[in-house]
Amino acid sequence: GREEHGDAADGGGRLRAARAPRRAAPGHVGVARGAAVDRRPRGGEAGAAGRPPRPPPRQPRLRAPLPRRRQPPQHHPPPRRRPGTPGCIYLVMELCEGGDLATYIERSGGRVEESVARNFMRQIGAGLQVLRRHHVVHRDLKPENILLSCLGSDAILKISDFGLSRVLHPGEYAETACGTRLYMAPEVMLFQKYDDKVDLWSIGAILFELLNGYPPFRGRSNVQMLQCINRTGSLPFSQLVVPSLHPDCIDICTRLLCTNPVKRLSLQEFINHGFLRP
Repeated sequence: GREEHGDAADGGGRLRAARAPRRAAPGHVGVARGAAVDRRPRGGEAGAAGRPPRPPPRQPRLRAPLPRRRQPPQHHPPPRRRPGTPGCIYLVMELCEGGDLATYIERSGGRVEESVARNFMRQIGAGLQVLRRHHVVHRDLKPENILLSCLGSDAILKISDFGLSRVLHPGEYAETACGTRLYMAPEVMLFQKYDDKVDLWSIGAILFELLNGYPPFRGRSNVQMLQCINRTGSLPFSQLVVPSLHPDCIDICTRLLCTNPVKRLSLQEFINHGFLRP
């Protein structure tokens, strides 16, 4: 689209709009570049020389701070809340130019090579390790919530959209039914208590879709999804794909999509599985 330039995020012109903003549900989304160095701001950086602007005196607090238990991991650079026009907040975050994983699958012709799926699973596993250190369960892992830093199979993956996430300490369980049906663990749809293994089910569904080009189970309602899961004796791998898959690949997918959460792979078992070893 046509690029539009002008001051953005602060009155000093430290950021310039590089693309016309688009309307999103809660506000506007656009692309900006550092004005002085003509480069796009990366995560945790803001403006020329990476310095946030000095806020005006008596800047009103427009949003309350997050509760302590919902604070993001401290090593991850948080969005910059930048003063702009009165009543507006600018969140400056890294631009993931590769889009999301769902779009990547489409661009790849509907499915990806096993080696690419392995690389992506390693990265998602590493991301989940960070979440687990902070006792965070995502609860809505799906291709649309996995972002790519750039185009191509060498992209760095970013887990996004923590709107449904929550803190679960060891021994604690959640009960709220939430998530996206195609990637939702059966215990969630059954309104049973659940733990962090719901994320492992979602990873299994994502891996299956990467390899086959379609999700493992389908249904227009939770009831239909559960019926589909219960009817399926073995995972519906495409017969065009199975001959080229390593047995470890089929095994990890099957064990991630185990309906019994006790028998489902734990995060550590997933990371140590033979399919993900170098």
